[in-house]
Amino acid sequence: MSAGVIEQLEAADQSALPLRFQIDPLPGTDKVHRIIVSDQEEFPIALTQSEDELLCMVRLFALDEVPESQLQSLYATLLTGNLSLPFSSFGITQDACYLFGSLSSRSDTTIILQEIVALADNTVQALELVEPFLQQEK
Repeated sequence: MSAGVIEQLEAADQSALPLRFQIDPLPGTDKVHRIIVSDQEEFPIALTQSEDELLCMVRLFALDEVPESQLQSLYATLLTGNLSLPFSSFGITQDACYLFGSLSSRSDTTIILQEIVALADNTVQALELVEPFLQQEK
């Protein structure tokens, strides 16, 4: 990942932001950085950069935490929920559900910071939206 973007984010003044965060390289890769948001340590944001795009994503939960009988209802909720979470979208891999946002890799640092804040805020809202589908531990 371009050191320039990471250096700009690390040097950015966070005092005007509604939250604080730290950025660390994800162990084992030089292409992904982990953003730890204060009070949301259990949901780190992964930041990766291609030539044209920055992608920020948060792993929300494993799909095996949802009863199979509820998966279709969950998917419908995620699709409709995308509209109520500006600057973020739900995504599903084979085993997990994510919330992500993307923007141009040429974005100004202020815009990148706003995306990080929006994704962190939206993570809380997304978890509230899907909570009824997650199996309760006994």
